[in-house]
Amino acid sequence: MIKYTIRRINPYLAAALAVALAVLARWMLNTVLEDRLPYFTFFIAILTASWYGGLCPGLLAALLSLLSAWYVFVPPYFSSNIPEGSHLADLVVFSLTSFVVACFGAAIASAERRSRRDRQTAEEAHRRADELGSVLRKRVEELDALLRILPVGVLVAHDTSCSNITLNPSAAQMLGIRDDANASKTGAEAAKLPFRVLKDGKEIPGDQLPMQCAARTGESKSGDILEIQHTDGTTRFLYVYALPLFTEQGKLRGSLGVFVDITEVKQAEQALQRREQELRESAHLFKSLSSNAPVGIFQTDAQGHCIFVNGRWSEMTGLAMEAAVGPGWAKALHPEDRDRIQREWYKATCEGREYKDEYRFLSPEGKVVWVSGSAISLRDANGNITGYIGTNTDITALKTAQKDLQQAKDTVSTLLRITTRLNSTLDLDALLDILIQEAINLVGAESGASGLKTPNGMVCKKYFGITGALPFQYCWPPMHGLPGWILVNKVPYLTNNAPEDKQIVHELCLQFRLRSALSTPIITARGEVVGFFEVHNKKDGGFTAADQEMLLAVSQAAAIAIQNALAYRSLQQAQESLQEVDRRKDEFLATLAHELRNPLAPLRNGLQLLKLAGCDPHTAAKAHEIMERQLSQMVRLIDDLLDVSRISRGKLQLQKSRIVLKDVVDSAVETCSSAIEAANHHLEVIIPDEPVYLDADPVRLSQALGNLLSNACKYTGTRGRIELSAYVSGREVIISVQDNGVGIPPAMLTRVFDMFTQVDRSLERTHGGLGIGLSIVKRIVETHGGRVEARSEGAGKGSEFLIHLPIALPRPIEGSSNVQEKLESVAPHLRILVADDNLDSADSLAMRLRLMGHEVRVAYDGQQAIDLAAAYHPDLLLLDIGMPKLNGYDAARLLRKQPWGRLVVLAALTGWGQETDRIKSRDAGFDFHLVKPVEPAALEKLLATLPEKIRK
Repeated sequence: MIKYTIRRINPYLAAALAVALAVLARWMLNTVLEDRLPYFTFFIAILTASWYGGLCPGLLAALLSLLSAWYVFVPPYFSSNIPEGSHLADLVVFSLTSFVVACFGAAIASAERRSRRDRQTAEEAHRRADELGSVLRKRVEELDALLRILPVGVLVAHDTSCSNITLNPSAAQMLGIRDDANASKTGAEAAKLPFRVLKDGKEIPGDQLPMQCAARTGESKSGDILEIQHTDGTTRFLYVYALPLFTEQGKLRGSLGVFVDITEVKQAEQALQRREQELRESAHLFKSLSSNAPVGIFQTDAQGHCIFVNGRWSEMTGLAMEAAVGPGWAKALHPEDRDRIQREWYKATCEGREYKDEYRFLSPEGKVVWVSGSAISLRDANGNITGYIGTNTDITALKTAQKDLQQAKDTVSTLLRITTRLNSTLDLDALLDILIQEAINLVGAESGASGLKTPNGMVCKKYFGITGALPFQYCWPPMHGLPGWILVNKVPYLTNNAPEDKQIVHELCLQFRLRSALSTPIITARGEVVGFFEVHNKKDGGFTAADQEMLLAVSQAAAIAIQNALAYRSLQQAQESLQEVDRRKDEFLATLAHELRNPLAPLRNGLQLLKLAGCDPHTAAKAHEIMERQLSQMVRLIDDLLDVSRISRGKLQLQKSRIVLKDVVDSAVETCSSAIEAANHHLEVIIPDEPVYLDADPVRLSQALGNLLSNACKYTGTRGRIELSAYVSGREVIISVQDNGVGIPPAMLTRVFDMFTQVDRSLERTHGGLGIGLSIVKRIVETHGGRVEARSEGAGKGSEFLIHLPIALPRPIEGSSNVQEKLESVAPHLRILVADDNLDSADSLAMRLRLMGHEVRVAYDGQQAIDLAAAYHPDLLLLDIGMPKLNGYDAARLLRKQPWGRLVVLAALTGWGQETDRIKSRDAGFDFHLVKPVEPAALEKLLATLPEKIRK
């Protein structure tokens, strides 16, 4: 109540506060405005109060504003006297305007609230519609499965003319047709149906059948008993229900028919009718035939007192005729039926009408017999009643069949309810709880458990006893306990002597005091066991085969529900995985852009330094050093990206040879030495004195070790300690790169080798990189038949990376032991033509070649290159692939067709360095393939080998 009162007062308090702020604001502006615009700030207060609280707080704000302005800002100041002249007129105008503003603000607030409510209502309706659509789809699937196992015939007409009727297997069996046939008697193929439909012995026209009538009139049809005559002479009697089906707009769209086979019941009734008719027609033979009649026959006087019963009647009741005469016949009635039957019989005899009823006889031995009793009056020639003659027909079998039918209906209803509950949730734990609770109630057990199949066996998390759910964690491996047994055999296991059953786990039997148990597997349509449920200690005796069949039916519904839940979980996991991949992709692209831009600033600064340095050799040398280092960093990033592409497509190729581990280590250390020295790190290398031989690609292996050393350098603070060690263990060598840097959190140890993964994701990270170096290390090592692992005690405690590689038997190594080739002196003066549409790239490369002592010409498109080469006849043509007018491939092919062009050495210049790109350039006629930006060492190596190529 207090909260409600405060909530009601708040808008008025806000109105008062707004007016107070308006007074203060106007007061502060008084030195500027003086007596002009005295109401200027109050309109804002009124509009704010009405928008926030509605009309009443707005009117309150208007009133307070009027009083405040009158008293403070309208002459005479600080007086309650009524203003005069124009001031009074202004005050009246302000009053009216304030009322309009308050109404306007309240209208805006009201419209905004209505709009917000409408949007929320629409969003809730859309969400609810989506949920209902999903539930409806599941219910349709469940109903389809149920219709296939129901022992009741179900037919569905899909149009109002009922020309197309589908049916379930039970209905197809009743009608003697295939379950995929059209069962319509008004359809195009009605004449081909192998049955006729009759009622009371007359054939019914197709358009008068119950389903056709229901679809046409929109009214239900029930209680019809139809006779189905098949062409093979057999006849079935069906009890028919027909219901109309409507669209969402309430229009008829077809009908639904439900058939119950009552052939046996009808045949029994027909037999009874025939017998009664025969008795009436042969009344004069009654005395002689009654003793051998198959039904109980009795005769009474006009007052209804028994005077005769036949032998069959005595057999059913256990009473001799002497005990039944007079009122003694009532002793044969079951005590629960006696008063009702005597009352109805007396009423019928008093009224002189026919009597018919169903009731039970109870013999002195306790035998119960259901009978259909009927009696008719006997009259003299004057029509006076002289007595009654009746029969008692044993309908025990019929009643049993009816009871079984009702039980079947109840079972179907129960299974539908259980199926609905099982499919009401996608949470596996909640689903298993529902399953075992329903199973316990269904068969009248005291307790039970349920679980799912795992790689280790059947696993359970709860045990449901008399007191409710108890925590219970247990795993049954295959053939261990009842769940383990059904996991292997895929059939239920029933025992009513649990303490003596050797398959049951003894300690569990004692713990839960098991007397009996019924364990049921949950099997999918494909025959795969996905779980189990097990009930214990039936309350009214032992478990039966009927209980087992009932739980098997529940198992089928549970299998569908569990598959749906598992599919939903898989979908969630896949969605989370896709989100993670997308997030990592976005982070990688952002990191890539950042890392590629980082070297550009020093490169631009270096160019500016070169312009400003003039003849200062020291500044120019420093600028060259910076630019070369940053260019190497960009090339390294691009090479890493190319390696990622090769690895992801399985195109990483190794050039293996017999090498010594020391050479690889020396090469990796040499590659990272400048970075280590720049950070003042202490690097300690510990490797075996004796040679360790490997069958490996020295360049790739050196790249892997270099990546680990580079990571250690980047993620270790200034003056850190890095240790590279190696030792032989069995048939493998273990290479360790250890540092005392930032370390790795435990949660990241298994993920650091994933593509685009970085431990430090903050914007302030200072280590750089794309998050692909360790992934490349892992793929290179695995391609060599080894493995790599990461170790760390946590953040700030350093890290260690271990590479395990198989060692090779020692044998002499061909060629030099150095991994990096030492180039010999470059070739002397050469005639070179450079063709590139990028002017800066072409001119800068030409300048480099001229400084190396070569004669150089430059072309800026493919056609110019052909024309210039025809006149110049160069020894070497460096040809860009992507150029206007004529691309590099076409230009190379044209050159090779010229007699002089066959002697020219062609080298492709391109940013594409995949193996497929090299094959394309070789097919076009190129001798060499250089990837931009061209490394100085690669260019020098090419020029060194060129004289030999020219001589050949």
